[in-house]
Amino acid sequence: MIAFTSRLVSLPGTVLRTAVRPRSRRVGVRMNASQENDLVQWGAIAASAVATPVTAWSEYTLATTGSGLPDQYGLIKGLSYLAVVGLVGWSIFTKVKTGSGLPQGPFALLGAFEGIAYLLIVAGIGAYIYQAATI
Repeated sequence: MIAFTSRLVSLPGTVLRTAVRPRSRRVGVRMNASQENDLVQWGAIAASAVATPVTAWSEYTLATTGSGLPDQYGLIKGLSYLAVVGLVGWSIFTKVKTGSGLPQGPFALLGAFEGIAYLLIVAGIGAYIYQAATI
């Protein structure tokens, strides 16, 4: 005799179990778009907090000595220049795409570093022109 239930089918002497799917456990945290934007903004602020002083020091050294920072600072100097140019590029892209610049960010730090990055680009061009004129 075969007994049917809503969940199992059993024959005399055997038991068949339905497949039970365990609930999927997600490893990690799912973020919404606002949280992802905050994370990107904090990352840009952290990178800019390191990059802007290094870039300013490098440009000052270039203008005063003509040789820039010593070779042992090559990696940090290169990454700092990339971060400053990247921030300005992100700002220009956002300005073209949305019609307004980058958001101010937490405590208006992103906007401040954006302005400093533009000033460093102009100062770098000025340092190179000054160096070329004095040689």
